[in-house]
Amino acid sequence: MNANATTDVDLLDLQLTFERLKIVERQNPLSNGARRENTAEHSWSVALAVIIFHGLATVPVDLGHALALAVAHDLPEAFVGDTFVYGHEADSRSTRERLAMDSFLAEAGPGSVKSELVDLWQEYESAATPEARYVLALDVLLPVFFNSRNLDHSSWKRHGVQAADVRARVRMVEDVMPRLAQEAYQAIDHGVRHGALKGP
Repeated sequence: MNANATTDVDLLDLQLTFERLKIVERQNPLSNGARRENTAEHSWSVALAVIIFHGLATVPVDLGHALALAVAHDLPEAFVGDTFVYGHEADSRSTRERLAMDSFLAEAGPGSVKSELVDLWQEYESAATPEARYVLALDVLLPVFFNSRNLDHSSWKRHGVQAADVRARVRMVEDVMPRLAQEAYQAIDHGVRHGALKGP
């Protein structure tokens, strides 16, 4: 390890810290099995989608930067776990994740690798750049398709999710990925027709 690379963090320990993401179970199923995805798998899926769907985005996207955001967007889950977006803890997610990342950064200096990771996460959370809005759109839309393709094991069915709530999330990102959003609305209707989502 290059001792000059950083003076305030052990890079190997930092890497190993985020190995935890491989065992953070999320609510969404794999699209083709009973097992639920973990956060590392989810982040990989979003990163792959960044490459696959960038031609459909209505905002200009720097692909490399969007990939970095996709990898970093759920780093707080290494400390606080996953928060189900339709669950009772959803309203407190932002506060809990912010506190976790503040604690993570507490011992780091300006320009450290830790601060770079936190900056990426903050950019994603603020959705203030085209790349952040693009990654957010994919983060919202992919679970719709995973659930739709695996209704028997879907988080929708398991938690009695309302179709209106899923549609509301899709509307948040529709302007960034309109064509994919239309596919998502059809997937939601499919979930309603087959009893996996509640409501019209």
